[in-house]
Amino acid sequence: MDPGYGSQESHDGESGFFSELDTGIHGTVRIGDGSVVRIEGRGTMLFKCKMGEHQALTGVYHIPRLTANIVSLRSLKIWDVQRHLLAKVARAANNLYTLNLDIGKPVCLAAQGSSAVWRWHARYGHLNFRGLRRLAEHDVVRGLPQIDHVDQVCDSCLAEKQRRLAFPSEAKYRAAHKLELVHGDLCGPVTPVTPSDNKYFFLLIDDLSRYMWLILLGTKD
Repeated sequence: MDPGYGSQESHDGESGFFSELDTGIHGTVRIGDGSVVRIEGRGTMLFKCKMGEHQALTGVYHIPRLTANIVSLRSLKIWDVQRHLLAKVARAANNLYTLNLDIGKPVCLAAQGSSAVWRWHARYGHLNFRGLRRLAEHDVVRGLPQIDHVDQVCDSCLAEKQRRLAFPSEAKYRAAHKLELVHGDLCGPVTPVTPSDNKYFFLLIDDLSRYMWLILLGTKD
């Protein structure tokens, strides 16, 4: 990287490093030794940061004659919006900065498979895809499509199979003085209602003495 470079654009000599490249953009630029080189396109480069996230460097000129990639510090974002450090570079003896970047490649992933398959999966109460394929192979259900991928993951099925951890048998903290810690719970509506038409009750329990207060309420608010 050249911290004193006059242009706010970046320059790259390898077309394979671009995730997007518009080869219809041409021009010339004068570099540090006074020579003029041709611009053969402009595009976007992706690179990986130290935490694994990707950052995009836009407006990068493709100059095939360059043997090194040049980035102006004015066009490089060193910090993200949370003020996390993205890159830390030491200055070389010639007052330039050399930064080793892992070039990233854009990847397109399918959000889900055939919408018809997922619709049948929901119709049958989230039956697993192997079961749906057996139904389709034996022509048990009219209109059921063939299931090619049986290892698809359903977010609703994963959430349904998750188990909540059991409540601890003993509390991690117990109060040492009365009214230091009071537990409260609002319950209702209950049926039948009380003779005074109360549908809710508010229960308070002192953690040390286990003394309880019960307050009847007509409404939740």
